[in-house]
Amino acid sequence: MLELVQKGHLLTLLLVATACLVFSTASIISLTKDPPTIKPILTKKLSVRCDLKDTQVGGGLVGKRSGVAQTSTNIKHLISLVVLRNGVDIASITRFTQATGVGGDQGILNVTGELTDSTGYLQLNWTYPGETESGNVTCKANGIDANGHGTIYATSTVVGVQEPSLSDLVRHIHAQEIRLMQQDDKISDQSGQISQLTTENQNQRQQIAQLMNRTSHIEVGLVNCGDSSKWTESPLYSINKPVRFSHRYEAPPTIHLSAVYVDQTGYKVDYHTSIYELYAVSVTEEGFTLRCKSQAISARYRWDSIRVSWASYPKYSP
Repeated sequence: MLELVQKGHLLTLLLVATACLVFSTASIISLTKDPPTIKPILTKKLSVRCDLKDTQVGGGLVGKRSGVAQTSTNIKHLISLVVLRNGVDIASITRFTQATGVGGDQGILNVTGELTDSTGYLQLNWTYPGETESGNVTCKANGIDANGHGTIYATSTVVGVQEPSLSDLVRHIHAQEIRLMQQDDKISDQSGQISQLTTENQNQRQQIAQLMNRTSHIEVGLVNCGDSSKWTESPLYSINKPVRFSHRYEAPPTIHLSAVYVDQTGYKVDYHTSIYELYAVSVTEEGFTLRCKSQAISARYRWDSIRVSWASYPKYSP
């Protein structure tokens, strides 16, 4: 009998413990600050962030600590987040308006934020805040619960202010001097790099100009080799015609030769066996020699006239 009673008490304790572990969804609102205390002139940035999140809590667990408030109920629809300083609105975001600053902080205050159905955040960033930005900061979340009732959650924190000490100012000035010295070194290095790049750019421009001049230097001309019966120069059955360029090339150019007129009217010859040859020899930067050559000096291989067109252009160098 005693054993049954003990088991009954144990079962009761288990049921009570189980009942205490029932969880529900609740809203938690938090307000964070960085840094916690402003030192005018020295503090470069102050950040304050308000967050509303969904979380699971044990039944009946309702609490509040610095900058955080938690309830046993949940905001079903979040309508707005508002941040106040000493009871005065300084920033807000709603389901219908974007995150924006309110009051006289707009010049140094940047506000961002976002709302979903039941959660959201509002972020405030000041640049070089001063004593004006210190005080009691409060964040309020306005919404509707599952039963359609209006709900307001709020939490607060204090942004302190402290006058910089003499050692703080000395460290700040020392850090500024080191930063300026580093910037001077960086500027000097960049000036050297700019000077070097300027010189390289000028050299490249000169190279491009030279290449353009080189590639655009093309000359053409026409040479008449005359009657082959008068070709008596060495080698046999040929004649050499000197050609001089109008402008000097930087290097011996490429020469292209083409016969534009060939006449054998004065000689009864077999055209299938009559052959002539054209050569560009002794090519220099200033000119070349055109050589017209026949197979033999006999009438069978003679030419009344051979006119040769020539063209010179710079050699391609990859």
